[in-house]
Amino acid sequence: MRNRFLILLVSILGLFSVLLLYWLPSQVGGHLADETSRRARLAAEVLDKSAIGPLVVNDQAALNQIARGLLRDNDILYVLILDKEGKPLADSGISQQGKIALQPRVAEALRRESDWTSEAALWPPTREPVVHVSRPVFFEQLRIGTILLGISGRGTELVVNHIRKQLGLFCGIMLLGGILLSLGVSRSFSRSLTEVSRILEDSAEASLEAGRQIDPALKDLVEKVASARNSFDTTLKELETQKLQLEADLTGMQEENALLNSRLSAVFKQVASQQNKLKGSENQSRELDKMSALIQFATSIVTEVESSMRHVATGAEQLRSNLARLNGLIERLERSCVHSPEEAEQIRQYKDSISYERVKESMDELLATIQGGANWAEQLVDLLRHLAVPNSPRGK
Repeated sequence: MRNRFLILLVSILGLFSVLLLYWLPSQVGGHLADETSRRARLAAEVLDKSAIGPLVVNDQAALNQIARGLLRDNDILYVLILDKEGKPLADSGISQQGKIALQPRVAEALRRESDWTSEAALWPPTREPVVHVSRPVFFEQLRIGTILLGISGRGTELVVNHIRKQLGLFCGIMLLGGILLSLGVSRSFSRSLTEVSRILEDSAEASLEAGRQIDPALKDLVEKVASARNSFDTTLKELETQKLQLEADLTGMQEENALLNSRLSAVFKQVASQQNKLKGSENQSRELDKMSALIQFATSIVTEVESSMRHVATGAEQLRSNLARLNGLIERLERSCVHSPEEAEQIRQYKDSISYERVKESMDELLATIQGGANWAEQLVDLLRHLAVPNSPRGK
């Protein structure tokens, strides 16, 4: 328990320390950066007021004096004064490396028609943070030049680092003090709990009374523990009685459940048997319905089919008789008439053109087909008659 309390305290203090170390310096750094930008804009405004006259008369000596005079402030890194066309007129002694680094800033400043502030990573000559500020110079609403200056941000960085170090030292002391305090409190509390635990090992009233006398500060705690123990014993006895009753009820419920399960199983078997019988009955009913429909159909068409087949058979016989007569007539005419060779050849060619022999064969095949169909129809009529017998008066 001591370790858990110590870990909890260290976690809380560590989280608070991390938030304090990162949040507070960042807030202070932001405020100081705003203050640095404000100072840079104020310096640019002062230069604006001082450089209007020299810019109007193009006095480079005065402009150089103004630019170099502002460097008395240690935070001002450079000053650059440009004419209306962007040509440098005066500066505070910027190195070649600094002029190269300022070219993008100069181009941006010439495009601006109002104050402009930009933060760069580092100023190349001194390798320190810098804030660039540009301000156009106007005279009678005409732009006559541009002022560009840079102010150092090293003061802000130093202040933030100093604050962070002080906060780190404070958080370390606070964390160490918290650990020592938690160890002392946990050790004292642990001793008290050990004494109470030793006293509670013996449940006799004499031991409890001795515990009250050992440490008067534990008197109330020991009395509460004794009362809680008595209440716990009473509750335990009641729970044991309820447990026995519940076990007896549970046994009875299990027996009833087994009996109900057996009855339910028998009911399920009966239901399954009835379902099988019902399915068999349904199948038989469907078969009977099909047979009934077939019998009704046979009964309805047997007379019509028989009559039709009779007509077909009669027509086939008549057609066979007529064809026989026609063939006999043609043969008789051919034997009785004497034709010249030319007429005989014409008759032969005409027969070939109309496929006379093929027509005779086709007629014979047609008659055979009709006769076969008549025979099949007779068999179908017999079958239908047999199907229709159960419903006909003869069947009765």
